[in-house]
Amino acid sequence: MDELELIEMLRVEGWLVTVKAMPDGFPFLAGNDADAKIDRRYVCELMWMPHHDLENVRKQIHIHPFGAAETMLAAIEMAANRRK
Repeated sequence: MDELELIEMLRVEGWLVTVKAMPDGFPFLAGNDADAKIDRRYVCELMWMPHHDLENVRKQIHIHPFGAAETMLAAIEMAANRRK
């Protein structure tokens, strides 16, 4: 499954999918101060957006699975695996 197929599957399930890509050459530290690395290039955040009716939308559940990885697909997969 590629990135767009996975995003579409998550969208149909009711997730708002946000993917952020760090620009090349922009330092992005991952980890704590002792072992920080500049290797996390993509971030994916999911937010549950129930769409069954207006009342459910008003009661939006604040669940935010998160994934950060070197590739876009890996970041999306990491966030998707944490939604369960």
